[in-house]
Amino acid sequence: PKAAADDPTQQEMTAYMFWPDDQDVDVDLWCRAPGDRPVGYSSRTSTHADLLRDDLGAREDSSGKNFEEIHIRGLAAGEYACNAHWYGTFAGGEVPVRLVVNLYRPGDSARTIVTREAVLHRQGEEMTLARWRLDDAVRFAAGSVNDLPVKLRSLP
Repeated sequence: PKAAADDPTQQEMTAYMFWPDDQDVDVDLWCRAPGDRPVGYSSRTSTHADLLRDDLGAREDSSGKNFEEIHIRGLAAGEYACNAHWYGTFAGGEVPVRLVVNLYRPGDSARTIVTREAVLHRQGEEMTLARWRLDDAVRFAAGSVNDLPVKLRSLP
């Protein structure tokens, strides 16, 4: 059997989406692993992913930091995707967002594989921030990152 340190399927990913701390806005991160259903505020868990932080802006948040976090485990070959959805607004204007996806083996340091920035222009907008692939050996395919639109958010 493969040693866990050499087995790429023992890797995990964490996706973070940040927006300015001074913007009292509820922006949701949605992510999908291959062959799995999307995870976000209204569908918080799936076979391979969990929404760990659902940030509502300033409401019910003493941290003063605006970010959401989704953890993906049991990685498999195929396409992964992350979207931003401007859910609720408590202040006007556009919302700049930044996606950071880290790949790591538990106990080891993380390696950032995707960093993307975008601007949401209106409440209700859903935008694909990044799509990328893990190859058949479950390793990051560097040239695969794109932002071709794919809908992930569940409809109400």
